[in-house]
Amino acid sequence: KPGLALLIGGTILIQAITFDNEIIDTDYPREIAEIIEEDLEPGEQIYVSNYEHIIYYLLDMNTPTRFVHSVLLFSDYHKAFNVNAVQEVQRIIAAKPEFVVVERKNELVEKLIKGKYSLIRRFRNNEIKLYKRN
Repeated sequence: KPGLALLIGGTILIQAITFDNEIIDTDYPREIAEIIEEDLEPGEQIYVSNYEHIIYYLLDMNTPTRFVHSVLLFSDYHKAFNVNAVQEVQRIIAAKPEFVVVERKNELVEKLIKGKYSLIRRFRNNEIKLYKRN
């Protein structure tokens, strides 16, 4: 009987945690994609710098770079792959994506978009920022 009670109690606890994590938490990538989709014209691009790239999937768009995982551009891993990260990010921003998504602090991207983009929304305690081209 004690084993059965522990099993049932454990199952209920796991279900409660799963419900909280998957049902109650905000789906920020979907929310960001919906905001972008409202204002995005055909042919316009977006750039998701160091945030979740599922936004491209949600918008049925291709990424503007072949380096889809942000770790390849915004960490020291780019050196192992002989990637000039600064040049690649400059190329992307020069293509003038209509929206840019940044998570936490991304000095390179924020420096390149300064004065050309306006912050239109913040998400998740200001960690995620959505910029729109002026």
